[in-house]
Formats: sequence, C-alpha cells, structure tokens
Amino acid sequence: MRPWAISTSQSLPRCEVARSSHDIRAHRPAALLKSLTAGVAGRKHYCKGNKRHILLKGDRILVIKIERDSFHYCLACGLKFIATARKDLTALETDLQATQ
Repeated sequence: MRPWAISTSQSLPRCEVARSSHDIRAHRPAALLKSLTAGVAGRKHYCKGNKRHILLKGDRILVIKIERDSFHYCLACGLKFIATARKDLTALETDLQATQ
C-alpha cells in the first residue's frame, strides 16, 4: 500500500456534536442598519450618490461602512436612500407576515 493513500477501512476524524446545552448558542438577529450612521463631514468629500454634490466641512452626512470602506452621502441622497430602504423593508415585512 502506498503511504500517502488512505484505505477505505481507515476512518477519518469526525466532527463532534456539542453535547452540552451550554455549547449550543441561539442565533441572535443581526442588526441590518449597524453600518449606517449620521455624521458631520470633517473635510471636503464628494457624495457617493451623485459626484456633482459636494460635501463641505461641517455638512451633515450619511456614512455607510462596508467592510473597511466608508461611503459618504449628502443629506438629500441620504434621505432618498433611507426612504427607499424603508419602502423595501416594509414590503419584505408584508411578505413575511403573509407567509405565516
């Protein structure tokens, strides 16, 4: 037999199932909006929604963090973004309640 080959009679290590109730953790609902924050521009930025919108230092902005990137939206684009998300979440909630 070749030393690198595994015969069918040999068993591979198996994952063990948690036996204690302390090992089993209930899944908590994730926060969908945890990456969204309102902020104030610390310097000049361009709006991610519309490059013609210039964000000056001190302007109120919507900041969206995705992984290590931060995207800045002006107040008008941020409010449109929130309105669209609210509409989509309401439609999703309606769909979920209809399936009950």
